[in-house]
Amino acid sequence: MKDNRQKKLTLAESQERKGKDFYSGLQENSRVKVFDLSWLKTNWDIQGWGQAASALMNYPFSSPYALSKIEAFLKASRILDRLENAMRQEEFARIPGLKRLFNESRFFNSELIYFLAATDSREESLGHSRFVAAYTLLLAQSAGVTSRRALLDIERGALLHDLGKVGIPEDILQKKGPLTEEEMEIIKYHPLIGFAMIEEFSFLQGAAEIVLFHHERYDGTGYPFGLQGEEIPLSARLFSLADTIDAITSDRPYRHSRSFEDALEEVKLCSGTQFDPRLVEITLSVPPDMWKKTKEKILKSLRQPAVN
Repeated sequence: MKDNRQKKLTLAESQERKGKDFYSGLQENSRVKVFDLSWLKTNWDIQGWGQAASALMNYPFSSPYALSKIEAFLKASRILDRLENAMRQEEFARIPGLKRLFNESRFFNSELIYFLAATDSREESLGHSRFVAAYTLLLAQSAGVTSRRALLDIERGALLHDLGKVGIPEDILQKKGPLTEEEMEIIKYHPLIGFAMIEEFSFLQGAAEIVLFHHERYDGTGYPFGLQGEEIPLSARLFSLADTIDAITSDRPYRHSRSFEDALEEVKLCSGTQFDPRLVEITLSVPPDMWKKTKEKILKSLRQPAVN
């Protein structure tokens, strides 16, 4: 009896250590070389890239839709330049204090909302980005991520995840029926376009992980690189869960929203295929009421004018 009891205690301690190792090592064990361009070229299907580029060139870029996208891209670029300059000035200033850090965070994230609005003015897109950013932060904190820098990168990456769609023709984005194979290949470009838009800005290099990898799947069937398991950065694996939860709990033109309880059941069904099983466990451990309160908080902020 005593031996069995000791075995149980040893097993419990082992599981506790394993859990702590998982939480503390989340970031260290889930990184890939994102900003090595040779790595990108090696892992990207150059032939597929060329086919998609050719297809894009066949679209009439003199159309009003194309011109509005070019204007949006230029406007967004100006906002990013201004943010980068502000960041450099702050670095030289070296002003200490938590108040400054808080104000800096609020300033950059409010400006990023304007950046998102510049690339896509649709109200539902702005709301979706705010919701999914809040949910991803909730998951990251539940997973034990405490670094302020990491949390800020995660929030910014989630806010900007779909900005690459500024380079996708509007008739594809707004198409009501199913996409053709060629159109789907073009859509798969948006993570790369978004990454290319922001990776050169130092304050967004951490955020660029989510932008580039947010359509990868745990089982390796995602895009653009088909990464598998922990090859996918932690931030992108967390985002994938948050994105699905928001999709299920939000109204869409073709269906009504469902409850957070329903969303968590769907997440459970996709454990090991679309999602990291260990992160699914963490997601399921967050009470539905906490998800609801997070959504209510964002809804209140959306009703208020943005503060710069």
